[in-house]
Amino acid sequence: MSDYGVPTDPDGALPWNWAAERLTANRNYWVVTVDTVGQPHSMPVWGVWSADESFWFSCSPNALKARNIAVNPQVVVTTSDTVEVVSVEGSAVAALVPRDIALAWATKYDDGTQSVDEMVEFFSSNAAFRVSPRKAIGMIERAEEFAQCATRWAWAS
Repeated sequence: MSDYGVPTDPDGALPWNWAAERLTANRNYWVVTVDTVGQPHSMPVWGVWSADESFWFSCSPNALKARNIAVNPQVVVTTSDTVEVVSVEGSAVAALVPRDIALAWATKYDDGTQSVDEMVEFFSSNAAFRVSPRKAIGMIERAEEFAQCATRWAWAS
């Protein structure tokens, strides 16, 4: 990001816990998928950033994002905040939802209209995906902070 004046010195870089806090607390995430011919598709989802540094979401098994992931697992997940931004690039795989993830999702999105058990069942009964990160970018999109705070994190492949 040197073209934007971001220093190469890690002094002032955002710590990973800054990104993890935003990924955990975020309510609406954007998931970007790509089909076989490179056509992107972006849709908001509810999801859970887990302690093992993966992102979980579910959708209809017939949803375009589910069909895209079946043929191309490369995805981007972003928070909804466009000022304190976190963008995660990685691979998504269809997976059975562990009970702790389903419970975290149900608790996070509980609006009092369904029991937590009903919400766990709903989350678990759709197509579920686990996104393993490869790279994440965090930045604060304020003029006085951007160049000092843009940070990239990478996971070993």
